[in-house]
Amino acid sequence: MRRAVKEGVLKPRIVSSALGRPHVYLFLIKDNKDTLPPKKLTEPQLVKEIKEDGKEWFHLEPWYRFVDPFKHLGRYRIIDYLNKRQLIEKY
Repeated sequence: MRRAVKEGVLKPRIVSSALGRPHVYLFLIKDNKDTLPPKKLTEPQLVKEIKEDGKEWFHLEPWYRFVDPFKHLGRYRIIDYLNKRQLIEKY
């Protein structure tokens, strides 16, 4: 994150603490349209699972289980800053 901010890839909005130092960095999608994908692209999906007793259970699975993350986020600059090894392990 710090590297992306330093290089100008991500544009933060900084909330200062009472002492005037940076307290929180906010990254709004509207400020980083070419870097961050819209929320809709990374929403989890509802999955139905049938347990051993025949009951149906529903739970959310992350978006990257259903698509190739590198193709899905390929046009956004954030993909260059993600830890690709961890993303592949999750995928």
